[in-house]
Amino acid sequence: KSIEYSHKWSLGLLPPVWYSYDPNAPHNDSGSTYLMYMCIPFAIGLIGLVAWLIKSITVGNQFAIDVAKPMIVVFAFFFVGVGLGTILESGESKHADEAAHVAGDHSGTDHAANDHVAVTPVVADATPAPITLSDNPILNKLAADEGNTGIRGDLEARNRQTEIAGISVVGKDEPVAQAIESVPTNNNTKSKAGVFFAIYYCMTGIHAIHILAGIGVLTWLLVRSVRKDFNRHYFGPVDYVGLYWHIVDLIWIYLFPLLYLIR
Repeated sequence: KSIEYSHKWSLGLLPPVWYSYDPNAPHNDSGSTYLMYMCIPFAIGLIGLVAWLIKSITVGNQFAIDVAKPMIVVFAFFFVGVGLGTILESGESKHADEAAHVAGDHSGTDHAANDHVAVTPVVADATPAPITLSDNPILNKLAADEGNTGIRGDLEARNRQTEIAGISVVGKDEPVAQAIESVPTNNNTKSKAGVFFAIYYCMTGIHAIHILAGIGVLTWLLVRSVRKDFNRHYFGPVDYVGLYWHIVDLIWIYLFPLLYLIR
């Protein structure tokens, strides 16, 4: 999540209020800055645990040693995950660039130097065009809010129809100058892509909060296990935390294909 969130934040893929993605804008390194901020709490925790382990070894506190060792592994593996994610992300970007180069510049068997022509992608304007319908000021006022996607879509269709067919509402006996085959859409807007990422951050963020809570209760189980609080007659907390953890995992089994695999 640290790798994924920081990358999306740097691109402006945010909820509607802050959504600012521009596919033509050059990529910057702000994602690395966001990632650094997200790593700071874990770095502080890792340093503190190492210091606690050293002190416990010095004073001979076996209980603290048994607790600190697995916790150090947990915090250290956060950075292992960040490093692995960075490597995979950079490799994926490089592979995508190479694939685009092969598909675009080397589409034929023979090509000369002048075949490599820079192509500027055509992207629809991220700012929605103003929508007006002179005979209904109430709908015009409601459509001014980008969140009213249904009303905006209806007015867009009517305006498009008026532009092409010459009439906003077609009756069964009224002539139509030209049929409307399709209406161009732009998904790169706050009311469309922005709403999607609002839902995305809500669902994955709540899941991440539950994971952090799970790590907290697992730490509590670790401390109690080191104290030998559990035995074959008393193991309820272990069962309950295990059920909670597997429910969180089950939710992710649903979220992962929904948000990352289905297109």
